[in-house]
Amino acid sequence: MGRSEFSKSLGVKKDTIISIEKGAQGVTEAFISAICKNWPQFAYWLVTGMTDEEHGHISPEIEKMRRDSKRAGSDTG
Repeated sequence: MGRSEFSKSLGVKKDTIISIEKGAQGVTEAFISAICKNWPQFAYWLVTGMTDEEHGHISPEIEKMRRDSKRAGSDTG
């Protein structure tokens, strides 16, 4: 997902995303809350840096591996 789509998903300006990435602006609680509302499966990971797959708390990397694995399984034909 690019910055434009990400910023639209969160309801913030793209410039805000860029400022945060550059370290010119800090991440607010409201910003983190918006991410957690849009992607609740990542909330625990975002706040703690840990995952708990048994309870559905994954990271973006885990989600990508799952997607890639499903694609690989469907490419066998």
